Amino acid sequence: MDAGITELRLAKGVLVPIVRKLVSTSVPPAAYGNKPVRLRSLSTFLGQEGRLSSAQVEKVCKEIVAKAVAAQGRGGSPALVEGQDALAAALAVRLHALGDLTIDEAFAYDMNETRFARRLWDAGGHVELPDRLEPWFESLAVLVCRDLLAHFTTLPGFEARAHIETVSRVSHLQNGVHALTEELRATRRTEAGDDIDFEERYANWAAKWFNRIQIMGLPAEFEQKIWQLDTAYLTLEADAGYATGPGGAPIGRLQDTATVLLGNERVLLRGAAGSGKTTLAHWLVVTVARQQELTLEKEEFKAKVPFLLQLRKLPKKWSTIQLIGPEQLVEAVGCRMPAPAGWADRLLRGGRAIVVVDGVDEVPQAERAAAREWLDQMLTTYPGNRWLVTTRPSAVPVDWLEAHDFAEFSLTRMRRENVALFVRRWHEAAGVDARQGEELIAAIHSTPQLSQLAKDPLLCGLLCALYERRQGTLPSGRRQLYDDALKMLLVERDRWRKVSRAEDIDLPEEAAFAMLQHIAWHMVEEELPEISAEHAVDFFRDILPRYPAVAEQGTPQQVLRHLLNRSGVLRAPEHNRVEFIHRTFQDYLAALALGRNKRMKRLKEQAHNDVWEDVLRMALVTGDQSRREELLTYLLEEENHQLWSKAASLRITLLVLSSIDGYIELEPEFHRRIEALRRQLIPPQTEEEALALAQCGPMVLRLLPDPRTCTADEREYLASALSRAGGDEAIPYLGKLASFEESPVDSWLLSSWFRFDTAEYFREVISPVVARSPERAVAVQSAVELATVTGSGLEVRSLYVAVTESHMDLSGLSRCISLERLSVVADRCEDLVWPADMPAVEELSADHTALMSLIARNIPLGTVTAVAFLGEVTLPMETGFLLPRVRSTDFRNCRRVDLRPLARFADLVRVGVPLDATIEGQDALADRVELVVTAF
Repeated sequence: MDAGITELRLAKGVLVPIVRKLVSTSVPPAAYGNKPVRLRSLSTFLGQEGRLSSAQVEKVCKEIVAKAVAAQGRGGSPALVEGQDALAAALAVRLHALGDLTIDEAFAYDMNETRFARRLWDAGGHVELPDRLEPWFESLAVLVCRDLLAHFTTLPGFEARAHIETVSRVSHLQNGVHALTEELRATRRTEAGDDIDFEERYANWAAKWFNRIQIMGLPAEFEQKIWQLDTAYLTLEADAGYATGPGGAPIGRLQDTATVLLGNERVLLRGAAGSGKTTLAHWLVVTVARQQELTLEKEEFKAKVPFLLQLRKLPKKWSTIQLIGPEQLVEAVGCRMPAPAGWADRLLRGGRAIVVVDGVDEVPQAERAAAREWLDQMLTTYPGNRWLVTTRPSAVPVDWLEAHDFAEFSLTRMRRENVALFVRRWHEAAGVDARQGEELIAAIHSTPQLSQLAKDPLLCGLLCALYERRQGTLPSGRRQLYDDALKMLLVERDRWRKVSRAEDIDLPEEAAFAMLQHIAWHMVEEELPEISAEHAVDFFRDILPRYPAVAEQGTPQQVLRHLLNRSGVLRAPEHNRVEFIHRTFQDYLAALALGRNKRMKRLKEQAHNDVWEDVLRMALVTGDQSRREELLTYLLEEENHQLWSKAASLRITLLVLSSIDGYIELEPEFHRRIEALRRQLIPPQTEEEALALAQCGPMVLRLLPDPRTCTADEREYLASALSRAGGDEAIPYLGKLASFEESPVDSWLLSSWFRFDTAEYFREVISPVVARSPERAVAVQSAVELATVTGSGLEVRSLYVAVTESHMDLSGLSRCISLERLSVVADRCEDLVWPADMPAVEELSADHTALMSLIARNIPLGTVTAVAFLGEVTLPMETGFLLPRVRSTDFRNCRRVDLRPLARFADLVRVGVPLDATIEGQDALADRVELVVTAF
């Protein structure tokens, strides 16, 4: 042993056989009653009854020292070896001090050997020892006390005495807590009462204030009415990306937004303009504020308080979100009630807040780092609260909030059935004949371009309004839809009201359009989602001299008031604030403004800026040919792409390609350059390019090559892009890809069913793949999809069920008589129904919810020979009886694995565990079982 080491080391319990000689074995249990028990009465060498002489005690102490010294090995300190007798003599003297201690003192020191040894040291007085032996003696005393206390616990009656001590301590703690609680109540009763009273008033305000929805394009006579979420809200769906399914195949995951928000503590939600992000934020706030509906079923939502921070609407005095602290939250959400001092801080520290940050994309690009820093500070300072952050898709990178464990989702475009439901809800809210709504639904579904437009809630509302006002006339495309909607809101609105000269101003249509374009450009250029009324008045004061016929009719204030009250394009949602009815109209009018002024240079400078993305897209399909070609020339120049980031360059390139249908007229040279560009990126050569292509949606379908001319890798990336993009228009092309017997392509095709029409996609894509390759895994997420598979008669051998509904009936599985491999992920399901006659499945994968459901219903699985447990799974001991023939098990995506229940798997020979998992109960496995560590 190193001569510099002066501490003895000895395994626990080694000295017990020796120190037990110092303790009586005939102590009656009554001695451990509730009276103080002196250790003198438990010893064999103290008092009149002591059986050991001083010499015998010293002999025992020599045994102890010799044992301790021998355990240090051959390299023991010479001083320690030479000082054994002195240490034994000193230990014998010190042990006599036990007579002055009681067992209660051992309990008082929590049976801690170091503290008890220190007490023994103090009680025993000074012992003469050479200085060099003092450190050794201190550590020796601790070792002796450790094993002496361990032996005490084995004596008769100790358990009863320990129980008395436990009860006494609990009672003491309860009395102390009660006294402290009463003291806190006395000092904070007023503060708590104020908090409770304010929370009730704030919840009532939030439930009413945010229970409103803007239904785009409602008839004029309905515009002043407040439309409530209760009547008009439509639950949307969110895409969670892809999980890894059987054999490493990608499995798409789709959830309704209620499940997303209520099932995740921190969510980053992406969505395009007009996709419903803000309406969804309103729904969450109202649902939580009411403490009813879905929140009643979830304990973690009870007593929560919601805050909705709409970044485009922050009060002017907060030029940046960084200036908002806890005390400013109530005012920042728009509530005028004063909160009790320190209330928000107490709420956040208690983890009772739900903070919604809506519209990160509305923050100028240069200020997003500051917004991120504010989020970092709030999340670090106040952990435990729930968060929802919304943004347009390209405004922030994929990993923007990854460090804070945000789950990332993307709002999907409405599916066919959701479009129909939206149209019916719109007509119900507007009081329009329901038969007209059904006619519109038929028109949308029968016209590909309208079908694409109607998948966005904003544009679907505009289609409803135009169809209603124009007796069944519909626009032919996106540009005409915007033009018609603006004309409806700007000109036809007053005709419906039979208003000819509003606010004493007769504003010609052309002048109104021009002024709105100017202010839209100004707001886009300054990256202002809204402006103050004073700002707007100053702006109109500057531009009115250009319109003398308007200027002579009224002041800038009157012109602004006219546009707010009569145009339907501008609005004042709050006092002293002015904004466009939707950001989409602001961007479209700004794009039109390019033709009126020489602003092209500014647009080129901002081409890489995602805030300008929609303006750029609309500028490419509006205006005259010369302007379009000027802009295209700039966007196609290779040297410009070198100045942009790789992500921005790819985004701009795909924007040019996806806008090709809007290029009404172009010189042949531009067609050649665009075609060359298409060949560079389509078909995609990497997964990154496939992801970017997917963001363009079905608009790129006409650019895709014949899959027979592509390589296998290219077909895989095409399948990836179109599977992610969704849209029924892509089904025929995906059907072509299905004709190739290629496993990677099949994986994409069979995992993305939920993004397409159920019946058509099954018929054109899934059925051909399964018919030729029945071993491929089909992924289903809904009862309708499952019923389609089980009722088809196809020979399906592998099925992956990702349950997204609260109730799921799997009884149809009994019809899949060829099923060999079954995976079930049901973490959000509350009621899972299994068939009594399960098919003869050989391989089973299940998460905790699915497994517990199988056990609870005692479903026989005698044919299963391989099982995988997905995620954090706690196996009951009876699991082995459910799976009697299992030979191989795998634990996947879990941090802790308890192997003890596997002891009842009689045929088990192999267990796979994750590389980074904590393993417990390994000694319970039989010798025949091989433990395999894998990177699951």
